[in-house]
Amino acid sequence: MKELFTQLKSLKSKTAPREEWKKETRKSLLSLRPTSEASGSRWAVLGSARVLLGDGVLVLNLGKSALMVALVCVAFWESGSATVNVAKNSLPGDNLYSLKRALEDTKLRLASQDDLLRLKVSLVEERLREASTIEDHSKIRPVLEEIKKGVDSIGIQIAGIKKGDTETVALVNQKAEELGKGLNEIKGKLGEDFVVQAAITSVEQVSIQLSQLKEKNDQEEEQSKKEEAVVEEVK
Repeated sequence: MKELFTQLKSLKSKTAPREEWKKETRKSLLSLRPTSEASGSRWAVLGSARVLLGDGVLVLNLGKSALMVALVCVAFWESGSATVNVAKNSLPGDNLYSLKRALEDTKLRLASQDDLLRLKVSLVEERLREASTIEDHSKIRPVLEEIKKGVDSIGIQIAGIKKGDTETVALVNQKAEELGKGLNEIKGKLGEDFVVQAAITSVEQVSIQLSQLKEKNDQEEEQSKKEEAVVEEVK
């Protein structure tokens, strides 16, 4: 979080949020708690964090809790400003890459259990995009390690998919296939590399988990239909 604040401070003179975003953010923040006037500006008291909404400028006054600050940072990430767009497309070694990763971590921490799996899949896809774009092979391997770590985390998360949630199972299975294809393309560039092979193996394990889960769901659905048919016959 400290790194995130440092990066945001360095961007203060460069970032110009869209007027529509500033108005909507101001409206949302001021609606959370009653506000008071202070030196001609409005203060919204957000727990122990305060946000000063002055002449089109968003200023953070940090207290003990950083939760609301994190929410504001995520809103900043979604604002669509030129600087944010550059950060989103940055690669390892670029000036804004640490900001990009810090904000991704913040989104992970704030995500609900229902959204967490899909967010993790999205971030692994982003790591694959980075690995596919990087020209320097020595810089690809750390990203591949991140992909493996992310896929392993997805594998753990799969166990928490709600019963009968076939949509999520199908989505993650599709993304796993795309990820495996992308990793094999990278393997074609790197040759026989243990790091990329380890990532591919993790994807294959997730695919097996998903197949087993799909099979289980299909069996339960079939059993449920049989039971419903028996009930109808009795009627």
